[in-house]
Amino acid sequence: MRQQVCDPPLTTLIASCVPPNGGLNSSTAWAFTDVATGLLGFVACAFASSCTYDPPPEVSLAPPANKHFVVGEAMRLVFSEPVLPESLEVRVWPGQKDLYTVEKELKPGVKAIMDTCTLASSPCAGGKAPLTLSSDKTEATLLPAADAFGPLGTPLVLEVSGSLADPAGNTKVASRVFDFQIVAEVWDPFAEVHEQPDSSFDVELGEPLGIPEGRYLFLADFTSPIPLSQQFWTDVKANQLTGEFVLLLTDADPIEGAPQNTGDPKQLKMDTGGEGFIFVMHGQIHKDEDQRLIFKAEPVTLALTIGSIKFELRDMVCAGSIDQSGELPVWNGTLAVKEIYLEIAGSGTIYPEDQANFQIVGLADEDVPEGMPSVCMEDPCSVVGGKCDLLEDWPPEGVCAAKP
Repeated sequence: MRQQVCDPPLTTLIASCVPPNGGLNSSTAWAFTDVATGLLGFVACAFASSCTYDPPPEVSLAPPANKHFVVGEAMRLVFSEPVLPESLEVRVWPGQKDLYTVEKELKPGVKAIMDTCTLASSPCAGGKAPLTLSSDKTEATLLPAADAFGPLGTPLVLEVSGSLADPAGNTKVASRVFDFQIVAEVWDPFAEVHEQPDSSFDVELGEPLGIPEGRYLFLADFTSPIPLSQQFWTDVKANQLTGEFVLLLTDADPIEGAPQNTGDPKQLKMDTGGEGFIFVMHGQIHKDEDQRLIFKAEPVTLALTIGSIKFELRDMVCAGSIDQSGELPVWNGTLAVKEIYLEIAGSGTIYPEDQANFQIVGLADEDVPEGMPSVCMEDPCSVVGGKCDLLEDWPPEGVCAAKP
């Protein structure tokens, strides 16, 4: 006999605190509702000896084979238990960080790239993105065409609506979101020869690429395994002929009273103390068939220590495109990691690979902090008191030599 399952009026109570499922809402609200629904349901049942808590289905996005999804690669949503087919709703939203408020809510007027997609309405995105459910109802597959979600190399967000439920009617309530990006091909940024002569990444050497160099602010929000906002003062140098680029990133901390995830350079200071650190990203830029600047960096491990917490993004690869349509240039991308290491008070756990969208925003002259390190300095490490990881050959001759 099936055990008695709690009737969860608490779900209704919590749902009243969260915006409706008609659009992408605050990630803070998603996280709070997701956790609170489970905890309150568990507590309610703990005090009722006649029932056991039956949680709603969890959902995860299976990692791509090569850190970023490649055109033609299926996106697989994996559920912790069978789901009701009619409860599955997915949407795709733009992932550029300047389209979101500091509370991580979409700014007014931002529209979905793919509106609500269900099994009944599939194929979606104008017929370019079929959605299917496995026979055992524990896995859904979204297979977008190359142009289903706009230009390739653009940061995106996949939302699984909080309507998701199991056959017993246990509803997730809170939406679940996943940062992702679709690229044209698996690309080795430093391969001497491109094996595909018709590749969109091929470049005619000798023509300056027009890569925007200078001072920037790097912004990223990691959500797994713990919410963590990161800002870095970033100096960019590039070889306009070969496309080689180097980013020197210096720790930036919010000033007192500023939001921890602020993207306002006036609310940030350069951390030159014992916890301040520097690291480098080194990669390559090419023009695609639409003449957009596409970038990809070599894998790097970012290790952070915050009090008793150690946080490592291992084999982190950043890829995306550069937008020069505004007053200041912006690098929009998605970073993908092989694994995440989290250690709290000496106890460490390894989490599976993940993706997060980021933005590198050009700085006005008045927003550049005094003494900000640069790529072509002999010893940028002298600026900070903490960890400093540079390339083996420093300063990097490939980008610090005389420009054409």
